[in-house]
Amino acid sequence: MKRLFICILLLNIGINLYGQKQPEWILNPQKVYDKNIYEVGVGQGISEKEAEDNAYSVLANIFGMNISVDTKANEKYIETSLGVEEIRSLDNSTKIEAKHNLINVKIDSRYYDTKKNKYYVIAVLNKKETALLLNKKIKDNIKIIDSYILKSNSEKDLFDKYYTLYIAYIFSEKNENFINQLSILDNSSKIDVLDSYRIERIKSSMESVKRKISFGIEAFDITPNIESAIEHSISDLGFKISSNPSYIFRDKFTFDGNDTGYGMYIMNYTLILELINYNGERIASFKYKGKDGGASEKDAKKVIMNKLVKDINSNLSSQLSNYLDGRFERIKY
Repeated sequence: MKRLFICILLLNIGINLYGQKQPEWILNPQKVYDKNIYEVGVGQGISEKEAEDNAYSVLANIFGMNISVDTKANEKYIETSLGVEEIRSLDNSTKIEAKHNLINVKIDSRYYDTKKNKYYVIAVLNKKETALLLNKKIKDNIKIIDSYILKSNSEKDLFDKYYTLYIAYIFSEKNENFINQLSILDNSSKIDVLDSYRIERIKSSMESVKRKISFGIEAFDITPNIESAIEHSISDLGFKISSNPSYIFRDKFTFDGNDTGYGMYIMNYTLILELINYNGERIASFKYKGKDGGASEKDAKKVIMNKLVKDINSNLSSQLSNYLDGRFERIKY
């Protein structure tokens, strides 16, 4: 009897979740949620996660905002907003803030339509509550923007100066979205933002720093073709070659070969491209190593040099880009 009761109870729950009539809020959310109090977004999808993301996007579109797809920028925004120690306790609301530029939003109801095999959710935002929170959020972000602009001014390394400004840019972009939301939710609210904190000014400062970043090559053992491959890789990332560079590539080449006695000279090689900063310090190195041969030592070296041209053309841009990503990630608040 007890087992029968449990089965009936589970069946009733299943009917309530999946067999009930489609809720009013799916087609007419304003009949359920007072438009003077709430902004809402209804989303649908083949999974709950897709439906939630779509609901947040619908809500964000009310404020004229798009989804932020820059993963690195979103991660840096979260890390800087919370602090490294608090990342471990990261909740979903912070991810929504970073990706959708929304705060104080919650999923209030869910529904699964068995006939259509679709999930529906509604994201709800309380206007009055959110306006108060936005006001505080904008002021907090202004303090962060200010601190990163000051930090950038004190940086001697151009990469650090650029990426420090980039973090200020990320927060300035968020703030412009938040200020726009606040003006829609409460048109009586006004927050003055200094021109130096605005996204256009920060972007201009970033571009000015990037124009100053240049590279040079101190070649000892590499061929002109390898130098050209290095220059091409630098240009791919939007940087320039200069006679008075900010950073220098310096080569270290080692060979270890022997004559097999069968008309073939085999050679192991290692090329290390060291990246040197304004202080003459090595800040990164990129290694290329392998084994090849030719009819003589001279022929073997020629084969190796041609192979290195291809390897550098294929890999150096991404290696340098990964290094710069790491520099960005290491900048802390």
